[in-house]
Amino acid sequence: MLAPHGTSTAGRININSQVQPYGDAAQVTSPLERFLPLVALLTGVAATTSTGDCDTISIAKARTIARNIYNRTLAAKGKKYGYAETYDSPGEIVEIAGVADGGEESEAVVRGIASLVTTRGGVFMVYSIGQALKQTPNGNLVITAESRQQTMLERYSAASAVGVTRFRRLEHQPCALKPHAAALVSTG
Repeated sequence: MLAPHGTSTAGRININSQVQPYGDAAQVTSPLERFLPLVALLTGVAATTSTGDCDTISIAKARTIARNIYNRTLAAKGKKYGYAETYDSPGEIVEIAGVADGGEESEAVVRGIASLVTTRGGVFMVYSIGQALKQTPNGNLVITAESRQQTMLERYSAASAVGVTRFRRLEHQPCALKPHAAALVSTG
């Protein structure tokens, strides 16, 4: 039930959540950033300090690490694996600045979040409103009925074609066509 398709994962935060091209500062002047779920996940996680002591991650440090994960900012000795723009596996976080700065000892943060992140999942909701219109003799348009719909879609990559993105409908909730309030008013 929680994973109806091979590419779906429920209950985890997707670390590939950057919306393209809107999340890329090179393509838009004000990039859309969605790193706050990562901040919430990282805040309070146990981490090893530079002196070897165990401490918890503060909100300020969580923001820095989350932004580094979101933007794929590598640590000084970090290496990129797989695709340049996305994570292939959650394990790639160990190469990110703020996580791997102190070598393997500093990667304790990954043990605290590894089971709570995923690289899969492109599920989103689309809301639409359809209206039935009637043109009056004087040329005005009157809304006579309205229908609202909610559709949950999943974005996935086609296994048969590299670089092809497809969408599948997971859920659809149509509402009955309802008379519009303006059409019920008597012009008497």
